[in-house]
Amino acid sequence: MIFFLYLTSCDTPCQSAIGTGSSLVDLFRRLEQDKCFHPSDLDVLSLRMNEHHQKTTLHCDTIYRRSSIDGELFDGPEERWLDSASVADVFIDIDGSHVVAFNDLRPGLLLKTAETASEIFWQQGLVGFGGLGLMVESPGSTTAERILTNLNLETPQEVVDPDIRRSRDGLWKLVWFGVNPTQMNTEMPGPLASPKPHHFYQSESKDLRIFSAPELIIASTRGSTGGSDPAMLELDGGADVFFLGPLDITTMAWYREAGEAWDPLAEPSANTGQTFATPDAVKDPNGGYRLYGMKNGLPGSFWMSKSTDGKRWSRAKSVLEAPGAFNISVGVDPLGTWWAYYNRTDPDCLEEWGSKKVMPKGAPPVQDPIETVPPELRPPPELRR
Repeated sequence: MIFFLYLTSCDTPCQSAIGTGSSLVDLFRRLEQDKCFHPSDLDVLSLRMNEHHQKTTLHCDTIYRRSSIDGELFDGPEERWLDSASVADVFIDIDGSHVVAFNDLRPGLLLKTAETASEIFWQQGLVGFGGLGLMVESPGSTTAERILTNLNLETPQEVVDPDIRRSRDGLWKLVWFGVNPTQMNTEMPGPLASPKPHHFYQSESKDLRIFSAPELIIASTRGSTGGSDPAMLELDGGADVFFLGPLDITTMAWYREAGEAWDPLAEPSANTGQTFATPDAVKDPNGGYRLYGMKNGLPGSFWMSKSTDGKRWSRAKSVLEAPGAFNISVGVDPLGTWWAYYNRTDPDCLEEWGSKKVMPKGAPPVQDPIETVPPELRPPPELRR
């Protein structure tokens, strides 16, 4: 019997099997174009995912967290929070709940989803390879609830590097880096290797479960890659600032005034002057804003810059040195405790899969990097680090 996916728009899709030498990208493109798999395709999918796990280490990423009394030195005890999850982004709600979005990379999840609940690929992306995970930890709870979301995707894309926040109007807003199968790099794995422009989407929800159809807000051609790891900050007046890194040298920013639409083809509005590979922006409850990030090319070195207006950023200072760690997101709870979420690679997972540990790297060192930035985008001299 032919195996069909839940969503199908073809009259007689997947009557024949894909070639046994097909790659993961070939399989994902069949899924995108035909919305189906042949039963034999699942054997190929299983084999290719096993190979993928042996060649990459993302599925061995583990989320950790630690606290701080002021967000300027994270010296609380380190807690292991979630396995097989990468690039966490935390938003702490007014009731103290930690809402955490991340790349869901659990081994076996992609194949299981293809076999039993393929509609999820159109709801959360290619979970287990590059798809959305969302969890909520309520105050006083010892466990977090996994939320099943529906992003109403047009295609089963890689949904990675999410940024979650609750806006002034009470809506939840999710921003992510999305890569459709036809945009994937056939020679090099990973969304960062996909050709430019890199597409960043935003979607809204009242309840974290049903989201509006994605809106393309930025199509970045900046830097040598186009960037990844987006972060969004809502200013007091309702304007938004979109941050993007790594862009070879510094984190760039795009501004959108309240009530205006995003222009996906717009050039950056400003250069923050911060050499952050994985930026995250937070409103300071005591006034102003903060921009956190991992120093470009220095895993484990996390820094923070302050701003009074969300546009001009101060000289950064170190807030956490955690050798071997990478990716950072920060939130502050109603009691004033700051929380940093970040990744480490699990050595036991690496041993199990036979993968070599590959630490994320930023751009190579550049002499006098500010000289490579267009003059109109350079921060003022007193803010350069």
